Amino acid sequence: MSIEDTELPQPFGTGGKARLLPLEEGLGKMRAAMAAKPDPQMVVAGRTSAVAMTGVEDAKARIKAYSEAGVDAIFIVGAKTREQLDALSAVTDKPIILGGSTPELSDSEYLAARGVRIALQGHAPIMAAAQAVHA
Repeated sequence: MSIEDTELPQPFGTGGKARLLPLEEGLGKMRAAMAAKPDPQMVVAGRTSAVAMTGVEDAKARIKAYSEAGVDAIFIVGAKTREQLDALSAVTDKPIILGGSTPELSDSEYLAARGVRIALQGHAPIMAAAQAVHA
């Protein structure tokens, strides 16, 4: 289960732009999820889009805080470069889920060395299936 630190549902009038919760509120969500976890086999991933929305330094602070709160994994959305991923992965020892990878972040050996255990490749498989259905 991923618990994210964006404001959901998005408030009316934001034009579809996501907004991050304050760090303390996001941290509260992570702590609540861990406290309510019904089964030790269940994985709770602390998800943040901070790198794309507020920058690397804020993302590092969030990742460090969520890791210290005990989440099982960190879900990073919006990292586009090796420099960003190097900085973000350095502040956690948790497994990383990388959402929306770029060509620069496609080397599986590089990703594994930074703790990335899952690298989502976007919606290409769904698009291929949709095209096949309508061909």
